[in-house]
Amino acid sequence: TLTMEGGDEALRYNLGINYSREPGVMKESGRNSMGLNLSLQYRRKKWNIQNQLSLTNVRGDNSPYGSFADYAAANPYNPIYGEDGKLVKTYPVHIGLSKKSSEPQYQNPIYNSRLPYKDEESLQTITDNLKIDYFFTPTLRLMGSISLTKTIGTSDKYLSPEHSSFVNESDAAKKGSYKQGLNKSFSYNINTTLNYTLQIDKHTLFSGIGLNVVDNQSSASSFEATGFMDERFNEVQFAATYLDGGRPGGSEGTDRMVGFFGNINYSYDN
Repeated sequence: TLTMEGGDEALRYNLGINYSREPGVMKESGRNSMGLNLSLQYRRKKWNIQNQLSLTNVRGDNSPYGSFADYAAANPYNPIYGEDGKLVKTYPVHIGLSKKSSEPQYQNPIYNSRLPYKDEESLQTITDNLKIDYFFTPTLRLMGSISLTKTIGTSDKYLSPEHSSFVNESDAAKKGSYKQGLNKSFSYNINTTLNYTLQIDKHTLFSGIGLNVVDNQSSASSFEATGFMDERFNEVQFAATYLDGGRPGGSEGTDRMVGFFGNINYSYDN
């Protein structure tokens, strides 16, 4: 924090940086947060200007070990490793029970944790708030503010073609998957008011007029690709096709508002 003053002029600014790491419940899961904040305040005679800039980045990683429910559903007597010393992928179906090998109790959840894997989300946000006050006279004041916010969110999830969820799939073009999503938004909010105050003896008159403008824009897109011939090539460009019956999806929206307002207040002897 730094402050400089001299006569009718003053400048103050503050810079802050923060970082935090929040581990998740499952192994290798968690969230990283980083932020930068810069505030500026300038005052000179009839002017008073304030600006606050904030940049944040949040990244979340989901565990390659799956969910806790997978382990709770597993039978405690099933071996983790087979006789060859390698991780067991699936277990024999119990007699009289469903033969869906995709059910958690018939898979070794640790097996998937050794495969190439990606399941992450990120969100970047930039916010700027600017406020300006100008006193034409001690009784006539103009106030203006503008707030800008931009966000970008992404999500990526890759499953290896060797993942146990594809154990019953014989078509190589349908093994492995990559889901990707992108969300963007931008908004601004503008407020301007002109206030006049008059006080004579016990009489006080306050009046004001104002303008408010709001604009919000957003867009989103997503798709899922499949068909990875080699688990080492875990980027989306190595996929063979879109998910069977699927296609890229997206949305876009804009909403705006403009408002005008005015008010008059009178009081006698408070």
